[in-house]
Amino acid sequence: MATCEDLLYNFLVTNVEPTATQRKSAARSQNSLRDLLCDGSFGSRIVDTYLSGSYARDTAVRPLDDVDVVVIVDARAWGTGWFSSTPDPTKVLTSFANAIRRRYPDSGVHLQNRSVGLKLYHLDIDVIPAIDVGGDILKVPDRSKDDWIKSAPRQHTQLATDVNNMRNGKFKPLVKLLKTWNNNLPSTAHVKSFLIETIATRIFSRIGFNSLEDGMLRFFDFLTTFTNNSCIFKWNDKFGMSFDWMFGVSVPDTAATGTNVAARVDWDRALKLLTYARQARNKIEDADAATYEDTAYQRVCEALRV
Repeated sequence: MATCEDLLYNFLVTNVEPTATQRKSAARSQNSLRDLLCDGSFGSRIVDTYLSGSYARDTAVRPLDDVDVVVIVDARAWGTGWFSSTPDPTKVLTSFANAIRRRYPDSGVHLQNRSVGLKLYHLDIDVIPAIDVGGDILKVPDRSKDDWIKSAPRQHTQLATDVNNMRNGKFKPLVKLLKTWNNNLPSTAHVKSFLIETIATRIFSRIGFNSLEDGMLRFFDFLTTFTNNSCIFKWNDKFGMSFDWMFGVSVPDTAATGTNVAARVDWDRALKLLTYARQARNKIEDADAATYEDTAYQRVCEALRV
């Protein structure tokens, strides 16, 4: 049996990890935006700003073309309704959109469901206004629900670090490889990268893996448990997740906000995802059985669809 761990890490550095130039450019742009928002009268409404998303968790893959910025606001600055302790979510989002347009008159600014998108020539930045309700729990606006919903980006960031430390620094590199696989799937099977990361977090916060190759094998084999195909490992735990044609797909948020991260994944897409996971599992199994390192690496690349 051959191992291709060194080749996989080299692949990560040369093909998956955001480049130093991309990181520096993203850092410069998001810091500039945060400084501009915190300036002037609008800045008096802001309590704090920090990064969230895969960029903050160090699980982003190349190209680094989007960054999430959380802006903690003083809710009183927008006023509240008769029967609510929070301001109108659309009002807050609209005021942020206007503030960003004034600061970036030559860039595209878009009002989104839960954020305001700023499109620069090299980077998309999502600005998420939020109300801190304590314990690292935030409320963020949701225009479709005309309400504020729970979110916990700092808990996600800390959990990614904790699991990575628990797994000897291999968890974050593994997540990047799994995201690469997901990005290379057909559009009918592809899901949001945060869903892939959440599945991986729920699995590997509970079980270990010996190498990146072993981690991929276990991830794909776990997804195979939701099909009619046999599995390599014995899975006595579904880690709170469900993929079911009748009851739908459920992957609870690891921050225990009550959110189903897979809420928008219909069964047809889920079934395709599971089918491609089984195919990838078989390729990783072939890699595990290979005699030579180059052969093992080739099989892993086939699993990742690269």
